[in-house]
Amino acid sequence: MALIYILLLPISITILVAFTVSRFLTTSAASKHRSPPLPPGPKPWPIIGNLPHLGKQAHISLQHFSQLYGSLISLRLGSQLLVVASSPVAAAEILRTHDRLLSSRYVSTGLPYDMMELDRKAIVWASNCSNDQWKAFRAMFRNQIFSTKAIESQAAARERKAA
Repeated sequence: MALIYILLLPISITILVAFTVSRFLTTSAASKHRSPPLPPGPKPWPIIGNLPHLGKQAHISLQHFSQLYGSLISLRLGSQLLVVASSPVAAAEILRTHDRLLSSRYVSTGLPYDMMELDRKAIVWASNCSNDQWKAFRAMFRNQIFSTKAIESQAAARERKAA
């Protein structure tokens, strides 16, 4: 029995040293590549993030978070990072300085529908559309479809349908 302990001692020491060295290397490498600090927010749970913190009435929870953490709040919804601007001043500042970055979109690959079916139904879910194409579509919609001139030209049709 003592012989087994004597044989296992070098192996266990080797494993312990290897674990310690790998832990040191990963933490030092991670500290070099850290992203900028995020705004404050509630501490997320593993895997599910802050979903339990939102509850059934998310708008009330977000108002409560803005009173606790300020006008900028960071939340994790699953694996996605969400930064919430809860005041008009913060929202205007974000949209003024980061509009090009925020005009892209995220299409989840975990949708319960066939992607070909979604591509036919709505441009929002088009999987073959890159972020640059999406930005071009947004510019076209803004300038040609949702412009003041286009909306005013359809006023009579809207009034007929409303009547």
